Amino acid sequence: MHRSLGSTYIEQKILSGETDFGVSILFRERKLIERKELLQESHVFCVSKKYAKLSVEELIKSRLVVDFTDNYPCFTPWLAKNHPDGQSRLLRKHKPSVLVPNHYEAIKILKNEGGVAILPRYLAHGDLVEKTIKQYSSKASSLTVGLDLAWLKNRTLSTYEKQFVKHCSDIKKV
Repeated sequence: MHRSLGSTYIEQKILSGETDFGVSILFRERKLIERKELLQESHVFCVSKKYAKLSVEELIKSRLVVDFTDNYPCFTPWLAKNHPDGQSRLLRKHKPSVLVPNHYEAIKILKNEGGVAILPRYLAHGDLVEKTIKQYSSKASSLTVGLDLAWLKNRTLSTYEKQFVKHCSDIKKV
């Protein structure tokens, strides 16, 4: 995967002043970054039908998790929300089976019986209805993910930049 597209890269560029704005999902230095939510979506844990009966622990140990990077940016928050019993320690021992650049590729892998992934509900909906993939558990909570426009906190925005931020905020309301 091209690392320059990751949240950490974008955050570093904002903090260093190399870029004025960035769009990302995750920001670690929230105290230093001003954010404006652009969109919010629900993500669900989906599984190839073949592996639907395995436990979360078995799925991780069998290296069936599909994600964007080795540090599980999609799977970790879902696991923390739905299994706060420390199963996230398994993620440090077992890397994902496949790294993908986007959710569309993850869906292709699941449809070909290739594992499990956290997917936006709107993308997975058709495949869930057609039963080409399954939601892992109806008891599991979905994960709400927001995409934010971000800039360095306490930075004075120009009139143009203020209009840009306002415009981005207005788009979300539509």
